[in-house]
Amino acid sequence: MKFKNGKHYFRIGSSTANRQYVKSYNLGPIIGTNIENLTTPTDTGEKAIATVRSKNYTKTAIIYKFDKNDKGTIVKKVPNGTKLTVDRAEYGSRSDAISFSGNAIIYHIKGTDNWIHGNDIKVNKNLTAHNYERY
Repeated sequence: MKFKNGKHYFRIGSSTANRQYVKSYNLGPIIGTNIENLTTPTDTGEKAIATVRSKNYTKTAIIYKFDKNDKGTIVKKVPNGTKLTVDRAEYGSRSDAISFSGNAIIYHIKGTDNWIHGNDIKVNKNLTAHNYERY
């Protein structure tokens, strides 16, 4: 369920009088997936500083945004040396949509709906990698 505050929850229990909810990101590591319509993850409490270190000839990294079908579109390119705060690492269908190697990790840029490929950055600490798959 998506509440008015924009956060995603799973309802537990069947009684209408005693409905209880659990934040979806708390269940992600347990059930190995996120809810189907989750396009921007809720805050996991983790964060790291990522420095762009692209090895391509332009020395820039691409920032992506995903639609509800996990199609990645380019938002902009950022040069090497750019520092970003990332708050989620993910692999699965979204990362596969922008990766040629498969099983790549992408990182969510905190405070945005944008993502960056893990091969283009160096993070100052490892974040828990979540598996995102559509079923």
